[in-house]
Amino acid sequence: MGVFSKRYGKVIDAIITESKIYSPVELQSSIVPLVIKHAVTLWDTGSMCTLISPKVVQQLALEPIGDAELVGIGGDNIRKVYLVHLALPDGSLLPNLQVVEESNIDCDVLIGMDVITATDMCLTNKDSNTVFSLRVPTKEHIELKEI
Repeated sequence: MGVFSKRYGKVIDAIITESKIYSPVELQSSIVPLVIKHAVTLWDTGSMCTLISPKVVQQLALEPIGDAELVGIGGDNIRKVYLVHLALPDGSLLPNLQVVEESNIDCDVLIGMDVITATDMCLTNKDSNTVFSLRVPTKEHIELKEI
């Protein structure tokens, strides 16, 4: 089980971490995948799917596997879908993850609910200090109780 926590030292308005993104080579093969080791990663509970920037597509020389319709504030748009291996900040690897290319993101990867729902995630802001915690795989419910 992987566990990750990040202390930001202030109250934040966006959860930003790093992740690793690999080209989708066969995991048991001798082929060395291309990798982005310090991908700027934004966690977004308002997104149903995980998005990647065109820069990631180019750096990993990804080939599209299909198209997807993105529905959002800017309207409906058809975007390319790719496969990647994604390593979360706790070290967990999500192999063959389908991601959608989006040019209107200010990060390398935008993690959506397709990935978030595979984790236990907690965000606290005690003493004006945000702490983001992540556990993969999910283990138990985290419930806050009045004391």
